[in-house]
Amino acid sequence: MTLLTRTGTIIEAPERSRTTDRKLRIAFIGARGVVGTYSGIETYYEGVGSRLAARGHSVTAYCRRYFTPDLESYRGVRVRRLPTVRTKHLETISHSFLATLDVLFRRYDIVQYHALGSACLAVLPRLVGKTTVVSVRGLDWQRPKWGALARAVLRAVPVRLAARLRRPEAGDGGDGL
Repeated sequence: MTLLTRTGTIIEAPERSRTTDRKLRIAFIGARGVVGTYSGIETYYEGVGSRLAARGHSVTAYCRRYFTPDLESYRGVRVRRLPTVRTKHLETISHSFLATLDVLFRRYDIVQYHALGSACLAVLPRLVGKTTVVSVRGLDWQRPKWGALARAVLRAVPVRLAARLRRPEAGDGGDGL
C-alpha cells in the first residue's frame, strides 16, 4: 500500500488484514452507561459495542451505577456498574478513575476512553502494557457549562498527555498524519 505522509513523503506500508480470527477483550470508559441514551457516547457504547460483541469480541462497558440498571449485560456488552461522585466537576473523573483501577487488574487488549474528561487517565493502563485509545467527539472546553478553570484543565491536560503518549505510526514523521 502506498501512503503519502503530511510532509509529502511517499512510503510503502505493508497491507493490513481487515479481518482476524483473534477475539479482542475491549473496555469502554467514560460514558454514563447503557440502556437509555443520554449522549453520543452512550449511543456509541450500545451501537459499536453490540456490533463488536456480535463479531465475537468481549466488550465491557464501565457504567455509572445510578444511570444503568442492574444488568449483567446489554445487547451482548458486559456491564460493570461502579459508583461515582455525583457533582458537575467530579462525576466523570471519579468514575473513570475507579474504572481505570479496575481495568489495571483485568485482562483487556484495548482500553478505550471516551471524551476529554477521562482522557488524562489513559496513561495508567498504558504503563502496564495495555493498548489505550482516546476518542473525543466534542471539545468540552468550548461548552458554556464549564467555568474558566474547568475549561483550562479540559483543554490543556488531556491534549498534552495524549501528545506525549502517542505512538507514531511507521512513516508518519511523528505527527500522526
